[in-house]
Amino acid sequence: MPGIARRVSSVLSCVALSSPALAQELRTIGVVDGAPLYSGVSSIAFDARRGIVFVADPVQNVVFAFDFTGELVQRIGRQGAGPGDFNTPVGIVASPDGTLWVRDRTRVQLFRWERVGEFEGFRVGSQFPGLPMPDWNTREPSYVDSAGARYFYQDRSSGEPRNSYQVYTREGAADGRIVVPVFPNLWPYTVWVRTSSAGGRMVYGMLAPPFAARPSWAITSEGTLLSAGGIKYEVTEADAVGRPIRMYRRDHAPVRIPAQLRADSTMALRRRLDSISVPLSQVIGLPDSVRLRQLPEYFPAIVDVLTSRSGARVVRRWTFGMGPERTEFDFFSRAGAFMGTGSASVSIARRPQPIIACGFVFGVTEDADSGEQVVVRARLDRCW
Repeated sequence: MPGIARRVSSVLSCVALSSPALAQELRTIGVVDGAPLYSGVSSIAFDARRGIVFVADPVQNVVFAFDFTGELVQRIGRQGAGPGDFNTPVGIVASPDGTLWVRDRTRVQLFRWERVGEFEGFRVGSQFPGLPMPDWNTREPSYVDSAGARYFYQDRSSGEPRNSYQVYTREGAADGRIVVPVFPNLWPYTVWVRTSSAGGRMVYGMLAPPFAARPSWAITSEGTLLSAGGIKYEVTEADAVGRPIRMYRRDHAPVRIPAQLRADSTMALRRRLDSISVPLSQVIGLPDSVRLRQLPEYFPAIVDVLTSRSGARVVRRWTFGMGPERTEFDFFSRAGAFMGTGSASVSIARRPQPIIACGFVFGVTEDADSGEQVVVRARLDRCW
């Protein structure tokens, strides 16, 4: 393990890559004989001190730890309620000191790297109760700021505020909440059909029409909130009580969706609506834009907002349907100055949210047909 940490330290310090394995443009994480060890991915985390990539698997109720080259280091936890066990782990986050925080449906547990006898690896150290109304299957990330506070996402299906982050101190005490602004184009929580007086079934793929912009947000290392509606290239940074601090903008000419692509997508949406076995008037939560097959004329400007490990503000630009498969990020300084664009030669899923660490991006790819998720490490052109 110390050898792994030394190799990764050189990479993250932007020293010349000496290992062919580290120099690859794209590498899969945790894939053996063509198949991933994990059954699904709710979130990923990265411990830069040891070069460990964590993958939370809510299906197997396990958190996998892989080294920087993608090899398995440790299988952490199992389904259960005991110390170190999990019940749908989501929103994992690694603190700068190497502590791994794992949230599940009932609690948050802290794992630290220890050496005890012949054992060397991550062990549970402490825990505290989780959110009172956790979104048990969320793929939204958790965050930690430079002061050690933790931010766990809370998505409520009803009531206000719709989206927020519960803040905890490093000791695990609740310490307020950060509320996400409400955007006019906020997607519904769910779309469903009632099947009885007590419940119903979900209708998937109906939250918004194809190419619809989606609001996004992220917590910075200073504990401020970045947010964007996605339709235009504009990001707001606000403090913990919602007061604007600065804006991040770039000149962005709207890109019209090609007529044939828009027509094909409209037809696909129509077929999806026609496959619903009940009248559309009985589908609860179905947006009018979906019901009326109203696709936007232009691609969104922004897919997501996030931060890099160096503290840069990052805007992920829309690239789907716009040429070769890739993922592009614009980088801004904390003061709002544009620093440049980084590109990875792979299409990375929006959620779980990618992690950008000096010269690399860790994210998840999804097979369009099977839905299989694979964690990948892709190179960027420089250290951001």
